[in-house]
Amino acid sequence: MNFTLSPSVRKNIATDFLNKNDVNFDCIIKYSDDSIASKHNILVLFECGFSDLQVIKSLLYHNIMNFIQNSYWTAVQKINLLFGLATQKHLFYEPDFKIFQDASQSHKIRFNSKTNRTDLIAEVFAKLGMNAHSNRTTPVQQTIEELVMNAQLNAPRISTVTNVADSILIVEKSDKLIAVSVIDHYGTFDSKKFLKKIESSLTLGRGEAINFSRAGGAGLGGSVVYGHCDMLLMGCLRLKVTRVTSVLPYNISEKNFSYIQKSISIID
Repeated sequence: MNFTLSPSVRKNIATDFLNKNDVNFDCIIKYSDDSIASKHNILVLFECGFSDLQVIKSLLYHNIMNFIQNSYWTAVQKINLLFGLATQKHLFYEPDFKIFQDASQSHKIRFNSKTNRTDLIAEVFAKLGMNAHSNRTTPVQQTIEELVMNAQLNAPRISTVTNVADSILIVEKSDKLIAVSVIDHYGTFDSKKFLKKIESSLTLGRGEAINFSRAGGAGLGGSVVYGHCDMLLMGCLRLKVTRVTSVLPYNISEKNFSYIQKSISIID
């Protein structure tokens, strides 16, 4: 299985979007300092063949907020989503915002810190008609678990906001992909810290990363989510709302997960 796109193909795809472009969007196929222009609300780096760690480092150290590669969720679909958000980023935080335009199912479930995660996951799988005990659905189950747990435990622990509205779990299912989104109303998510902890886990290994973190952990839950994803989208309006979305394939073998070319977008 090969998701590689040549530079010429990538350039043609980027050009298609640029031909209908305004000053709020730019798509480049090779990073350079000269490409960064303050007039663009969304700058997309459309690359190919970057490892999981290289993608993380591109966002942390090269001023890239949107790194796109072709994968199970195609580059065209990913760029189209970001193109639509270029002039209206606020839509990303709306519960009705759709990740997939061709979703066969979409479910929204509200939860709070007292909600039983096991019961919540069981409800989601029942709605989707999926077998929660199959090894091939484990990535979806673990992704839901980690994102919900962050909204239940991590976000309220560091927030000064009280009496917040319930968090929302949104699951969209298309033919080959599932998008898992969690919206919370604490607004405490720090994307750079999140990525830094994943970098530590990938670089040092899980055991060493635990010791590295002063907080007693190193984003290992985030590393699990990142390890399963085809694309991560995340954004936070400080002390108002956070949304993290993971798009991942389902019902594929562990070997086929290894072919994923990862993408990340920070909608800030």
